[in-house]
Amino acid sequence: VGLDALAGLPLPVAIVGESRMARGAARALALAQDAALGGALAEPWMRWCAGALPAGSVEVVEPGARPASEAATVIDVDAGAISIRGRRIPWRPAAVTPATAELAARRGASTGASDLPATVRWAELPQAPAAGPASSVRAPRRLIASIGVGQDGVVALDLDRDGPHVLVAGTTGSGKSALLETLTAALAHGLGPTHLGIGLIDLKGGAGIGACAALPHVRGLLTDLDASHARRALLGVAHELRERKRALAREGLASWREWEARGGATSPAPARLLLVVDEFQELGGLDPRFVPELARLAAQGRSLGVHLVLATQRPAGSVTPEIRANVGTVIALRTASPAESVDVLGDAAAAALAPDRPGRAIVATPSRRLTMQAALPLATPRAPVRPAGAAPPPGPSLAEATRIRWPETGAEPLWLPPLDPGAAPPPGGIGWVDLPAARARRPVRWDPHGGPCVVVGPRGSGRSTALAAIAAAAPGAVALPADPREAARTLELAASASIPALLIDDVERACASLESVLRGAEQALEAVARRVPVALACGPGWGARWAARAGLRLVLSGLDRVEQTLWGVPADLVSTSLVPGHAVAIGPGWTGECRIARAPHVDGPRLVEPLVCPPGLAPDAVGVTGDAARPLRLTGGVVVVGPPGRERAAAVATIASAGAAVDTSERLGTGAGIEVIVEPDAAHLRALGLRVPPGLADAEPGPGRVVIRSGSELAAGQLRPAPSPDTRSG
Repeated sequence: VGLDALAGLPLPVAIVGESRMARGAARALALAQDAALGGALAEPWMRWCAGALPAGSVEVVEPGARPASEAATVIDVDAGAISIRGRRIPWRPAAVTPATAELAARRGASTGASDLPATVRWAELPQAPAAGPASSVRAPRRLIASIGVGQDGVVALDLDRDGPHVLVAGTTGSGKSALLETLTAALAHGLGPTHLGIGLIDLKGGAGIGACAALPHVRGLLTDLDASHARRALLGVAHELRERKRALAREGLASWREWEARGGATSPAPARLLLVVDEFQELGGLDPRFVPELARLAAQGRSLGVHLVLATQRPAGSVTPEIRANVGTVIALRTASPAESVDVLGDAAAAALAPDRPGRAIVATPSRRLTMQAALPLATPRAPVRPAGAAPPPGPSLAEATRIRWPETGAEPLWLPPLDPGAAPPPGGIGWVDLPAARARRPVRWDPHGGPCVVVGPRGSGRSTALAAIAAAAPGAVALPADPREAARTLELAASASIPALLIDDVERACASLESVLRGAEQALEAVARRVPVALACGPGWGARWAARAGLRLVLSGLDRVEQTLWGVPADLVSTSLVPGHAVAIGPGWTGECRIARAPHVDGPRLVEPLVCPPGLAPDAVGVTGDAARPLRLTGGVVVVGPPGRERAAAVATIASAGAAVDTSERLGTGAGIEVIVEPDAAHLRALGLRVPPGLADAEPGPGRVVIRSGSELAAGQLRPAPSPDTRSG
């Protein structure tokens, strides 16, 4: 114990402490570095060492004396610590007697520097015995796999005995990806999908454990650096743990192991779960909350049949105390620096592993520490005889062999894939809401009687698309026209029209336009919303007071964090990327990410038709009038009311061309059956003493725009152009 920590120490070395123990540590240092010492520390057994350390590079300091200032490493056998250039790390002292050193040195000389093979295939290892047939429900499941070979034979990892969780560290080229594939596929080879489920999170894009993705055991695969996808995976695993807690509570048991040991065909324990996370430190770069969440999952998984394999190229700073507290076994391949080795092993031994031996690793379990050569994930052994200099064919991979052995598939996925932007909307729905914490997705529906639907987002975020989806889900919904007069008249009629909903796109611009014909447009809109279901689209700075009484809020992507928070988006759903049609839906008692379905644009009904004279207007009609733009026919005495000028003259000519008797006046109350008021802006109508309902006056009346008064009834109208003199004479 403690010998491996001495292998990569920088020279010169000073050893302090009690004399006998200090001399024993010097012998251990010579064994670890396979090099003889010189001067007073030389001993006969050192003739078996392969090399020799420079003279004076190792010094045993007399008790009470101080080590030389030039010492790069100070080994304190009394305190159990090694200081490397001032950095102090704990160490379990290794002190060796001359007799033990003699045996160890002779053994090393007889077998070479290492008796481990340079490479070994998984198929060449004696396989670890299972605790019972994998198909047996009553047999306790054993997550045990042969993963390499050490000096004492095959190295088998038992996650029940050595786990429950494993940390794998190794720099680029150290063989980490091959080891992860061997460990994952070997565990799957031993247990079928009904007994073992696997979740794979590979934050290197699938390069590390991508070969295992085709295993029938796999219940989830994540291979991209996307914060929302990583969050989805972690929430899905958290949901799995909650379901397992509930299952244990129903069975009245304390742990998964008890459930498996109890057996029983009526309620067998569900499958174990293995979650493999490669480059787990990248989760912290996506969101600082992810690594603590991973640590919580590890802590909860101990009694729930959940095992984590966490792998990293850069262990320095990423192995938090919470993760270390729940890791049973550390597999350290070559690390890039002694400090990284110290982070995972407590000493610098992993940094001293040979760079030309990928797969060489130090395994530290709760009961042992050893050096091994990790097995390659190949399911065919090398032929004992082959042409000299020819590389043996690799043959099928262990993952392929496992897939052939277990053709059936596993249980439901651990997390659902992201919502498909092109997914068809459900009947009566406007999209789908994603609830990864519940591992579910549900239709997004707006209940018009539960309050307004407010769609908020920047331009280009999909506001019009959302309103189109609402229109498709609510047949008969009326869109507020863009024309100010028509919009004001629509608001006036909406309350009594029994429409399923009133849709208002770009409500800021609509209200600004309405102000020209309807003062207090925002207040008028709020009054209408108390009587008519309203769905509106706006920017983040408008209508925040609508949020509290909205029955459904759709906060589209593209807003900044503050704006999303003000509109009620939870912190874990805040995203600053702009994805058109992507939103956070907030309903009564629920919140989730949402995809708005694309619905074809359909022109819904209109409460107010544009006042436009069609080309086929009947000859006896002088124009169109009313909300339906019906043909306007005038008979009997007609008075055109308005100031002298072009508009009044044109109106007289148009009406006279239809054969009606027409007169003019500058005031109302002429006694005529029909009075036609020209230039009907709000100021002119007020000057005439009229209080007209919204939507009859125009801010800037165009040629031929009139208001028609027949008794007590008022209607907006549009006269056709007056005929030219040539036409009249003809």
